[in-house]
Amino acid sequence: MPVADPNTSMPLDHHIGSPPGKTYEDIHRRDLLALGLFLTAAQAAGEASAGQSNSQLADQYYDRTAEMVGRIKEVLDTDVTNDDSVGKLEDFKKSANAYVADYRRLVSPGQKSFAEVYGVVTAMIGHFTVFGLGKKPFPAKLKEKQEKRLALAEKLLERELARERKVANVVHPPTAFVG
Repeated sequence: MPVADPNTSMPLDHHIGSPPGKTYEDIHRRDLLALGLFLTAAQAAGEASAGQSNSQLADQYYDRTAEMVGRIKEVLDTDVTNDDSVGKLEDFKKSANAYVADYRRLVSPGQKSFAEVYGVVTAMIGHFTVFGLGKKPFPAKLKEKQEKRLALAEKLLERELARERKVANVVHPPTAFVG
């Protein structure tokens, strides 16, 4: 068995299947180099397809958020104690949960409109959970507060959409490769 100098790395000869004469540092360097090349290639591929994908995701987000704001307003204006409204409230609850589940992790922290809509959805679903669907109407203060938050969410959504379109219209100069 080879004897290792305490000042150098331990040879891997004593492990079954390890290449003879290779040290741990050699293997780690090779693995790190492979990982670095993989991450660079993955980043380049992501940037190549990100332009159109991000734009499509942004358009989809704005459309669905505007739709959700409309549905929330509709539910706030509905007489929830009416027996006919229970099906509508169940449908709202399902669509609200799906909306939140879709965008909770995808939306960037800079999109404050989502935070407002999420707060309104949470308050409404919390009310339904505590009091049941169609059992108790929204208290006047809760309804007023949620309407203010929705108005703010609409303003924020318009600003974010305008900013997104402004950024999308910027033409970047071609990058010159020197080499």
